Amino acid sequence: MEPNVAFRRWGQHVNSTSAPPPSPSLETRPPGCQWEKAQSLFDQMQAAGCAPDVVTYTSLISAYERGGRWDLALAAFESMGAAGCAPDAILYNAIIDGLWQTG
Repeated sequence: MEPNVAFRRWGQHVNSTSAPPPSPSLETRPPGCQWEKAQSLFDQMQAAGCAPDVVTYTSLISAYERGGRWDLALAAFESMGAAGCAPDAILYNAIIDGLWQTG
């Protein structure tokens, strides 16, 4: 999939309807993408009324991990629980993988 396709589709959906758009995966962004871009997309989604799901949180937490921002990754994990979104095995694996890679 071409990078940023999900974001463009999401933006087109927001501009064409008042219904909340589907939650695009932040993982469609190119490798090496900065965590700030993932955070910006996450914030835009929420501002448009799109409730983040476990896939969205997993993508955001993975972006933080790749950027070395464990403080933000843990804060996102806590806010996920506070929002009533249950983590799954994929999220736990992403966290374990990130911890393993950072030593």
